[in-house]
Amino acid sequence: MDGKLERVEGDGWREALQEYEDWLTVEAPRGEGGLLLKTLCNHFLTAKPNKKNAGELGGRVFAEHKNVTDLLVKTFGANRLVDDLRPEDFAQLRGVTAKRWGPVRMVTEIVRVKTVFEYAAENGLTEKPVAYGSEFKPPSASLLRRHRAKSGGKLLEAEEVRSQADGALGVGATGPEFIAGVDPVMRAMVLLGVNCRMGNIDCAALVPRNLDLEHGWLDYPRPRTSAG
Repeated sequence: MDGKLERVEGDGWREALQEYEDWLTVEAPRGEGGLLLKTLCNHFLTAKPNKKNAGELGGRVFAEHKNVTDLLVKTFGANRLVDDLRPEDFAQLRGVTAKRWGPVRMVTEIVRVKTVFEYAAENGLTEKPVAYGSEFKPPSASLLRRHRAKSGGKLLEAEEVRSQADGALGVGATGPEFIAGVDPVMRAMVLLGVNCRMGNIDCAALVPRNLDLEHGWLDYPRPRTSAG
């Protein structure tokens, strides 16, 4: 009406939403002859927000799951049958990861790929386990050692850490901290990272009650593990 969309009573949107949610949570539809890869990936990703909302899964981890399902679909094709995947397919996938990432990242990505198919097996979505073959394995320990040796040491001396902390200029910093060239928030994050192994997400979730500034103590349960 007057160029504006208006919802028509009884249009069935609630029923359609309920049918879609039932489709996701009760049964993964199968293509002709078995489970489609795109269906498995959708089913796998749909299960993750439930954990994320319950505080069992961080946003970054969910994004990593999404990246690996995108990789699977791009490499094998969305309409590929899961039961049709063969060792040569996973050898091809390993080649893709080797071109894209270094050996350390490859270890992580191979584990994530297997997590998707283990989810299918544990939830009865596939009738037989996936055959990865002999080639779909992480890089050897010797290769990882050579890679680390070639990359050189990543340790920072105390003076280098102090220099980083004292030169922590935050984006958008204004006022006295901008004039001094140091953002106290960024400086605190650098020191928390060095002394407490806190990352970006840890620092973002930090609240005043976690800090005992008088005695210099931090009482902070990790968001993912709840370990202090």
